[in-house]
Amino acid sequence: MSLSKKLEFTGRKVYETTLAGRPLKLETGMMAQLANASVMATYGETCVLCNVTASRKAARGCGLFPAFGRL
Repeated sequence: MSLSKKLEFTGRKVYETTLAGRPLKLETGMMAQLANASVMATYGETCVLCNVTASRKAARGCGLFPAFGRL
């Protein structure tokens, strides 16, 4: 992809409200395009990017959290 090519995010959605006196903003459809779902949550001055990926088939030999290894 050329650096001069501009990406367009047609499915971008932004939800904003106030929670406990601070602004809460949830953005989806722009970040992590390879993930199945992605939300950028901003609350006050704190930002968190949450991504979800999934497979149609379960991997054999993996527990619920394969990143932790065997307990």
